[in-house]
Amino acid sequence: MFTTVPQGPGSRIGAIAALLVATLTASLAPTPGNATDRHTDEASLRAAVVLGILRYTGWSQAVDRQPDISLCTMGEPESAHPLKQAVKKVQVKGKSATVNDLSADQQNAANPCHVVIYGPDARPTGSEDFLKTALTICDGCKSAHHEAAITLVRRQNRIGFEVDLKQANSSGITFSSSLLELAAKVEGARQ
Repeated sequence: MFTTVPQGPGSRIGAIAALLVATLTASLAPTPGNATDRHTDEASLRAAVVLGILRYTGWSQAVDRQPDISLCTMGEPESAHPLKQAVKKVQVKGKSATVNDLSADQQNAANPCHVVIYGPDARPTGSEDFLKTALTICDGCKSAHHEAAITLVRRQNRIGFEVDLKQANSSGITFSSSLLELAAKVEGARQ
């Protein structure tokens, strides 16, 4: 199938939106190979979705003034390894990015986390100060013990995401309307 790229004013926005839609709705249809290959493919897709989301996320001015964006992982999210590889090659909003493994007691002011990505083994208490200004993303974590602004979900061999605007707003995080339109589910009031 061929897709026509819009021409004229606004075509760049249309092309970016089409690219994001293609990335976020890419199929995870079984491919030849073993289960490890399929897991790696899904992990890479999850990493691509996280990076796509970051491109349409707004932070406070204090974070915007930082020279790079720090992504921190807790509890071994599926996307951790592919994210570490991807940030070596891409920028997020014109900034370099780093990915650090983190436990709640390792966070400090000298190494702020702008994005915290929870995995299935994460057990945040909610009292961590750095979570008050970070974008929180759940990648395979148990819903009973997290409060994340973004939750990656797998439905019918596709990776999508859900948005909790109340959680995002409490951290000073905003999302573009284009991103919200792509979300599988949006909770909370839009401001």
